[in-house]
Amino acid sequence: HGVSSSYAEKFRIDKTGNYVSFGGANVRSYGGTSANNISFTIDIALDYTYGGGLLIANGWHYGNAGYGASRISMVSTGPAGLIEKNIENSTTTQGGSWSFSRVNNNTIRVSKVGGPYNGGIAWNVCLIGN
Repeated sequence: HGVSSSYAEKFRIDKTGNYVSFGGANVRSYGGTSANNISFTIDIALDYTYGGGLLIANGWHYGNAGYGASRISMVSTGPAGLIEKNIENSTTTQGGSWSFSRVNNNTIRVSKVGGPYNGGIAWNVCLIGN
């Protein structure tokens, strides 16, 4: 441990409970359960125009690879649109898919498109960035 002359904020939990901030980056995390055939969206408000980071979305049914979906991408948003560099995108006929889109210069929308199977899923969405 060294001696620091800086008393700048190093760690913060947002009052909404949606993210933890540390070292200049945020970890925004959302999760829940739903039926696999339900479609829904989550809007993630970023701190800055041109913000982004590593975006992860997934939801699977009972560990069965045929009944769920996941997507992992590097993303950034701004006036020109959404930049999305896909790392992994798994869709299934029964479990649907995930997509990412731009709402405005500092908001990314995560959409879960339901499949026909109505079994339950545990899902989560996480953005590591700013």
